[in-house]
Amino acid sequence: MNTLTCEIPGLLIIEPKVFGDARGFFFESWNDQRYVQGRKTTLSEIAVPIVSNAEIIGALNLESDQVDAFTSADVELLEFFASAAATSIEMAILHQQVLEKHRIEQQLMIAREVQSALLPSTAPAVPGYDFAGINLPAWTISGDYYDYIPLADGRMSFVIADVSGKGVPAALIMATFRAALRARLAHNGEILGLVEGVNRVLLECSDILRFVTAFFGVLEPNLGRLDYVDCGHNPPILLRSSGRRELLDEGGPPLGIVGDAHFKSATVNLGPGDALVLYTDGVVELADSRTVEFGRERLEQVVRGCACLSAQDMIRRVVEATHEFSGKNEYDDDFTLVIVKRDPTAQR
Repeated sequence: MNTLTCEIPGLLIIEPKVFGDARGFFFESWNDQRYVQGRKTTLSEIAVPIVSNAEIIGALNLESDQVDAFTSADVELLEFFASAAATSIEMAILHQQVLEKHRIEQQLMIAREVQSALLPSTAPAVPGYDFAGINLPAWTISGDYYDYIPLADGRMSFVIADVSGKGVPAALIMATFRAALRARLAHNGEILGLVEGVNRVLLECSDILRFVTAFFGVLEPNLGRLDYVDCGHNPPILLRSSGRRELLDEGGPPLGIVGDAHFKSATVNLGPGDALVLYTDGVVELADSRTVEFGRERLEQVVRGCACLSAQDMIRRVVEATHEFSGKNEYDDDFTLVIVKRDPTAQR
């Protein structure tokens, strides 16, 4: 450590030392402008810095009304106390950091509970159809979202969405997206008007670094008619009972980027035995130890292999397959999967 003493009529430096990058305070004369006089009666003074991680975080200072009151032994003793003080301060800072970390973790768990309440607690009961979904956040809270929203005329709307990024910022935008979606569905079930309205809301509350990819679907159960818009999202996979595969990719760009974005809707029919698979990046971009991604083809293969099961059991099989593929039980990105099946015995 650097040490210094001062005596009338000037300052006498005793045994200057250097600890890491720390620098003491040295004055050439009593009138040095850097010296701050605390007591007018002080005639002798010693000060040593309190050093933590090679940085000065404070100082210990002794003053006396007598000339030549301190010795080198006094300086060494004060250095000892400064070292002990540095250790105590470091422990206090670490303790405060632990408390703050615990407080943040508690807040995040509460946020997770609130967010979980925004997701469906049960699948909708639609005669002739089987719905199931799952959301597994990479962190405590998620930027992914899925929902089922029944409409007044008997149609069933559903959505899956992925906010760019992870954590709290993505979760906040997801909550805004959900509120805008439900507010507009309550007034108008027309799918293009819905998408354009949600896009305007997101433009007002986010920047260009935050956007939402989403797939909106409105199902007319009796006819099996599905109107949809894909907004820059991973195209859902429609697996026909005949073995054919279709990708539902009509729509437009992600939401929250372009104010005058053009969107278009499309229509498909879900026939008996057909299954629709909706997913976010966290499902197909999951990688193994060689950085090979799980991919859409593997997802399709797993779903085809368990097509005779319920939608919920099909999701369970996909989760198991991704765990086996990656060799771990957690995900690097939010994992959201929704499956909609039409009963094989349903009338066309």
